Amino acid sequence: MQRWDSQTVALEVFDFQQRPVERFVFELHSIFVLSPHQNADSVTTEMLWPDLELQLRAFLLRIHATNSLLKPLPEDSKFSVVVDMERPVVPASLQENKTGVTPWIPAGDGQKADAFSGSHLIPLKSVDTGVLQVRNHKEEPGI
Repeated sequence: MQRWDSQTVALEVFDFQQRPVERFVFELHSIFVLSPHQNADSVTTEMLWPDLELQLRAFLLRIHATNSLLKPLPEDSKFSVVVDMERPVVPASLQENKTGVTPWIPAGDGQKADAFSGSHLIPLKSVDTGVLQVRNHKEEPGI
């Protein structure tokens, strides 16, 4: 994520039979790519980092606010956080080296978005800072 390798981050909710219920998608885009020698703090923008933090918090608040508009989730719902990467990534981490447990599992090509194909899109919030663009929408499976 530090190198802007991700395209989207999604929170997917499934019922106890693994049928999709809803999906919140965050699309992240940067206008430029920082070189390994640059620090994100060295980027000059009109929006200051505290302002950006407030905007990103607003995304989370918007999801919470939409809760009153949504159908209640089934009792035994499960969720997963899905990060769609531009390039394949092999799971490796310090945690795996210490415990032998992989902290995340790569999804196969067939798993990526098939469950939500034909879904209804509901735009929630969008922020364009001039350097970073973040969009958030909700997907509901088609009937």
